[in-house]
Amino acid sequence: MRQTATMHYLKTPNLLVEQNAWHEYLALQEIHAYVYSLKNEQNQDCWIYKTANEWQEMFPFWSLKMIESILLNLETIGYLDVMTGREGSTSKYYRINYAICV
Repeated sequence: MRQTATMHYLKTPNLLVEQNAWHEYLALQEIHAYVYSLKNEQNQDCWIYKTANEWQEMFPFWSLKMIESILLNLETIGYLDVMTGREGSTSKYYRINYAICV
């Protein structure tokens, strides 16, 4: 079985080549590094949640609107799985879809 991710680098060349999605690529790499800082490498089923301010701290070089757009693009392309919060809440939990990161 091919390893699709390592602690430091996520293999996602198709995201760049086919979609020309540089911002999404950078965001996915940072989210991957954050996920690996939270868990061990054996468990790739880690959901993360951040407030708007926390996303802004993680990506200070982008506006909040840009971050929201990037996350939505990653959802649409399929690189991020999404789970919504409680009924009536606008919270979203994200998990990297490692199956397509080859």
